[in-house]
Amino acid sequence: MYEFKKITLEQQKVISNPIRGRIVYLLYKKAMTAKQLADEMEKSPGNVHYHVKKLHKHEIITLVDEKIVNGIVEKYYRAPTRWFEVDEKELGMMDSKELGMEAYLSLTEEEKLQLKNDLTNLLDKYLCVEPENENEERTFYKFRARLFEFNEEQEKELET
Repeated sequence: MYEFKKITLEQQKVISNPIRGRIVYLLYKKAMTAKQLADEMEKSPGNVHYHVKKLHKHEIITLVDEKIVNGIVEKYYRAPTRWFEVDEKELGMMDSKELGMEAYLSLTEEEKLQLKNDLTNLLDKYLCVEPENENEERTFYKFRARLFEFNEEQEKELET
């Protein structure tokens, strides 16, 4: 089962950036420095360092270790989870029964088609469920998934 971390709207804004989303994913897998992240992502160290600082400031990632190597302090960060949800109190949805998830993805055309296929298979799993007990209480839900493609201008806005 996935463990979701409750976050504020401000934190949601911070992790909505695709670069920061990728950083969170990588730091969930293992602790890394900003330089290691930059190498892994093929981005400039300064750019990645900026995003790491923002994630750390907003308590999305944590500093887990510091090592001094050749007089330079290497800071290792880790993401405790890669699943987040905005606290319902933040949204003013105390009585809402809606479950929401949102992610910013960077996909190839092949990955996009695979995602569609995976979602279709997942939905098929639940569409074909027959209750074992006719008296079992069941709730009906509407499921909607949309994939929006950003144009270059929109993508640049997300990177700030």
